[in-house]
Amino acid sequence: MDRRVLVLFVAGVGLLLIAANRGGLSAGYRLGMGAILLRIGVVYLALSVATVLLRPLTVRDGIQSVVVAALAVFAVGAVVMYADLGVTSPEYGTPLTTGALVGTQVEAVGLTLPVSIGYLAGVYVRQNNTQRAKEILLLGFIVGWLGSAVVVGVRGQFNGIYNAVLLLTTVGSFVFGLLPLVVIGWMGAGTEGHDSSSFKTEL
Repeated sequence: MDRRVLVLFVAGVGLLLIAANRGGLSAGYRLGMGAILLRIGVVYLALSVATVLLRPLTVRDGIQSVVVAALAVFAVGAVVMYADLGVTSPEYGTPLTTGALVGTQVEAVGLTLPVSIGYLAGVYVRQNNTQRAKEILLLGFIVGWLGSAVVVGVRGQFNGIYNAVLLLTTVGSFVFGLLPLVVIGWMGAGTEGHDSSSFKTEL
């Protein structure tokens, strides 16, 4: 089995279990640690599937993987949130609305964007384009942070403390993004000893 797939899959399952134990399945509107870990686990699992399906990995494949991971985060988050607040009306707090459901998922996609961007950066590293990899990592961090801040602002919840929380959460996601960066950038598949031929430089 491809070692890259195995590492991402195991990490994803591990985070899902941790998230479930920390209340990630019943977080409501809150994007606390459990809810974010749940979504990062989903990103890891989505990227592991992408690694299996998209061979050889190209920059275009990396971009598609980022999009797939974002869609997975949105879909899983929406299902979990609806199951938590929609199926059973909350005893306390604000009832679930479509706007809140969508807005929360878009915010979560932004906050977890640096994780999947690490995967794309890994593709560039594999192609010996470390400068572009650095630029992509920085871009992913900025877009993820500012994008989530814009969503929060549109919902009328933006303030200094919330912005600090968003920034710290994005930093945390950036750290989790180092795993796919290392896995794709430097780890071989392990199926034939060396898989450098499985990466192409074209878009």
